[in-house]
This record gives sequence, structure tokens and C-alpha cells, in this order.
Amino acid sequence: MSPGRLTRTPLQIGADPRDAPRSSLCRAVIEAIDEAAGTANVRLKAGPMALLEHVVVAEHIPMELVHVGDEAVVLLWGDAGAVLLGPYGSPCSWPVQGRAANEGYVDINSTDYTAWAGLSVTLTLRESCYLWMSATFTASNNTARNPTAYRVALHIDGVVETPELRFGQSVANVRQPGCIALRSAAGYAPGAHTVDLRALVETEGDTVRLRNAALSVMALPD
Repeated sequence: MSPGRLTRTPLQIGADPRDAPRSSLCRAVIEAIDEAAGTANVRLKAGPMALLEHVVVAEHIPMELVHVGDEAVVLLWGDAGAVLLGPYGSPCSWPVQGRAANEGYVDINSTDYTAWAGLSVTLTLRESCYLWMSATFTASNNTARNPTAYRVALHIDGVVETPELRFGQSVANVRQPGCIALRSAAGYAPGAHTVDLRALVETEGDTVRLRNAALSVMALPD
């Protein structure tokens, strides 16, 4: 019988409840994960430090919270049944997410994409994930020459994430609201990844002014 398999021995009518298999909560280190089966191999940190294989992860715990090398709380029954109840220690921060905002403004006059300094979010992924991103802002033509055209786009690790927003204005200082909400086209490997908002003007000498921007990013397993 697999040590992680859930089994119970029912008491007979009239039996002493003290004879029932006893349960206990234990700390363990996760050594392997089978996401498809919803199980994990864990090594107990106390007692004989036994390795329990194919321990069922409780249904209320997303597998995204279960990581090799992390500590977990495991419920053991006296009849060798076990279930992983969840991570041990500080509260979990899942899904990985971040937000940045700036109520000021920045003037961008480059024909190359230029980032708004400070308006970026860096997430450290523990597994391969897609990035879900949302940015809101207002933009205006801050150039004496009219008309003018400019673009605004999200970038991941310095690479533009399409589609871009394209604006054209024939009147200076007229503010236009903008919003970009999309999922990354590809998944990103474990590690640190930075998302930022950038803009460019299509004609040298023009200027676009971005104001009141907010950027939110969330990572979900691919």
C-alpha cells in the first residue's frame, strides 16, 4: 500500500474509541511533485524522517502553492494514511503579482520606445508562467507642430508586447485615455521578469506626454 494513500479503519459497534488509529500533524519537506495526480513525495522532519510517497494534496490547495524544497504541513493517520494540508510558515503570496502607479507625468520625444522611469513591475517566478498585464494612462500631444502621432506599448524584459496603441492628434494638449490589457504571447521561465510601459513619437521633434498611469501584472502557470 502506498504510504500516501488515504485509508481508514472503521470502529466496530461497541468498540472503545481510544482504540481508533491516532492522527497527528507533522512538518515535512516536499521532495517531488506530481501535478497531474495531485500528489507529492514528502520527507518528515521529525521522528524517523521517513519519506512518504504519493501523498495526496488537499483539494482546497492549488498545486501552484506546492513547490519542491518548501516545508508543508502533513496530516498523518495511525493507519498510514496521509494528506498534505498546505505550505508551512509565512502566508503564501499566490498568485505572484505586483502594481506600480504614478500620478505625475513624463514627456517622451524619442522615436525609439522609452520607458517611464519608476513605472515598472518585476515579478520573480518559481515556475513557467504567462503574464497578465493591465495598464491605464492618459496621453496628450505636447508638440507645437500638428498633427502628431505616437505609440504606447507594454514591454516584457525590454521587448515590446503587441498590440501597440497608436494615437494621432491634431490639437495640442488634448488628453486621450488609454488602456492596455492582455496576456503575454508566450510563457516565461522561472526567474525575474520586468514589465514596463513605454512610448515613442513617430516623427523626430514631437513630444508625447503621459500622465496618471497605473500598471498591474499577475503571473499564472502556463
